[in-house]
Amino acid sequence: MAPPMAPAKWLVYRRLRDAPRNTPSQLYRLHHSRSCSASHPDWAAKSFIYARYDNSGFRVLARQAICILPDSPYSGMLRRILQTAGGNVKLCYLLTLFLTLSLAAPAVQAEDTAPDFNLRSPEGKRIHLKSLLEEGPVLLDFWATWCKPCVKAMPKLQKVYDKYKDQGLTVVGVNEDGPRGQAKVKPFLRSKKLTFPIALDLDSSVANRMRVTAYPTTLLLDQDGMIVYRQAGFTSGQEAKLIAEIEQILGVAETDSE
Repeated sequence: MAPPMAPAKWLVYRRLRDAPRNTPSQLYRLHHSRSCSASHPDWAAKSFIYARYDNSGFRVLARQAICILPDSPYSGMLRRILQTAGGNVKLCYLLTLFLTLSLAAPAVQAEDTAPDFNLRSPEGKRIHLKSLLEEGPVLLDFWATWCKPCVKAMPKLQKVYDKYKDQGLTVVGVNEDGPRGQAKVKPFLRSKKLTFPIALDLDSSVANRMRVTAYPTTLLLDQDGMIVYRQAGFTSGQEAKLIAEIEQILGVAETDSE
């Protein structure tokens, strides 16, 4: 049975349903334009655009996304908004978009090999993943200065760096502020007293190749470049699992986390 929408809109939805998928980065640029629906479709795009036509459909989509990705930080925020009468509709749409983008294309998963990259630091130094892996395991954290969960996670990441840097672990914060936000990075690092290496992913090409759809996203790589741990988002307390994975890969005795 067709959903309650005008025939022309239903035709657009059918085109979306039947067309091939595209990339999350394209969806993010084009989700606001209904005219893109026939030529830039994806499960996420068609669901999101369909939801915009009908509020009841949107709420169904939002609840389905929460059920599929219950551990996503966006799910918790969206769940609270949906439970509030007269919640922030625009924020609901945005959170639902993030969730559907997460479902649109499979991320680079644990047990996959991370693609190589060669980026510059804020100081202009080269950060080459292949070279870092020659020295030992690498922890990558994709973040941005405007991302509140990222900011909350930074002190924990600094503690991990301080604790394991002399045991062979390299920590790299891959910044996603882009060219316009590049000037904010150095002042941010100074204000937070962060000393681990930072790589500038100015065009988000590394994040896209690793299928990063939420910030922060943390990847732990063994010395062969294999992803042994992946975590999207940040909630207090989840660092315990990361520390356990780090100590296992480094072959050190478990210690009390700080």
